[in-house]
Amino acid sequence: MKPPIVKAISFIALLYIFLYGLFVYFSILEYQEMDFNKNGWVEFSEALKAINTSKRKTPNNCTEYYSLKDGLTILIDCD
Repeated sequence: MKPPIVKAISFIALLYIFLYGLFVYFSILEYQEMDFNKNGWVEFSEALKAINTSKRKTPNNCTEYYSLKDGLTILIDCD
């Protein structure tokens, strides 16, 4: 029988993975677009931010990522 601390850590790890997957799956952004700090992988905080983010094109042909909560710009990406 496993000690309670092992069960608790296992539960927290599975919850973390489940929530991360939900945030990535239900975001309207592509996985590469969720990488706001451009380090090559999406962190949990970026996935959490991406679930409440949308994007729009700017007049100078850039993509602006903004928060749905307050409409403030999170990132402007000009290719």
